[in-house]
Amino acid sequence: MAGITFDELTILGNDIDNATDGRDAVRLEELDGTAKSYCEEDSSEYGAAIWYFRSNVQAALQDQTNPRSWEWRQKYRERQILYLRRAASHRSFVRLAPLTQASIFTNLANTFSSFGRGLEAIELYGAALDVAPHFAMALGNRASAMLALVRNIPDPGHATLVAAYAHATIKAALAPDAVWEGGNRSASAEFAQMSAYVESKMDPLKTISATPLDKHSLGRSLAEKRYRRWALNSNLFLNPLMVIGPHTIAATDRMNQHRTSPLWASPRPSSLGLIKSNKNMLPLAGFCMRGRKPRISTSSITRLSL
Repeated sequence: MAGITFDELTILGNDIDNATDGRDAVRLEELDGTAKSYCEEDSSEYGAAIWYFRSNVQAALQDQTNPRSWEWRQKYRERQILYLRRAASHRSFVRLAPLTQASIFTNLANTFSSFGRGLEAIELYGAALDVAPHFAMALGNRASAMLALVRNIPDPGHATLVAAYAHATIKAALAPDAVWEGGNRSASAEFAQMSAYVESKMDPLKTISATPLDKHSLGRSLAEKRYRRWALNSNLFLNPLMVIGPHTIAATDRMNQHRTSPLWASPRPSSLGLIKSNKNMLPLAGFCMRGRKPRISTSSITRLSL
């Protein structure tokens, strides 16, 4: 089949958005078949965008069938993970605008979180923020994933510190310079609720100021220090504080027996979940530089249960 043109890609994205809004599963399957035919040409300059669109079809079908499913096998979510990975690994991924790249990483992280793979999700939110540091959806969802982890950290001090930095991440999502393009500002209410929950338990700013992250020894010899620094930067220590970043406070393996930290034993507010962007953002960096204005759809949000 001949390669897809930019105009055809835009129409495909619009059609998927409309079918999603209309909850038209039959039409979504048809459109996925059309997109699949374009994926047969792996060298397409729009391959990453097509795989991204296909992942959004799977997300929409999952939401229409069983959005809160805990079944062992979930074909739509499994396909979404596959298609998002194909998008991120396609050679044309680098031509996508930073916010589109960040949306792909964020949606992949959300899907991992829905399967209970929170640590992998946190790493992927980090990848999204590497390319779009102020992307509100990645910031807020990363904070949500960190708070989900907090309850299962056995050391109360570590749990409180992770919660404090989750709160700082929420505040970044609510800051004036946060970017909401491709997201929905109504998610800010959810993020504000998370912030209030943490503040009801502790003083986040006091905890952060009282706990330096890089005052801990990496060892005695230069070789040991180099090795531990490498292990930190490679995310190899079995330490929940690694979710804060590669700081020396996390440069030990913590093999404590599991228990719930008393302060965080009560569950988070039930409404808190992952805010998901399911629509087709289509800014391509190359076209933006040439002054062509592609369509960017505003994105609705869907909550995934943890």
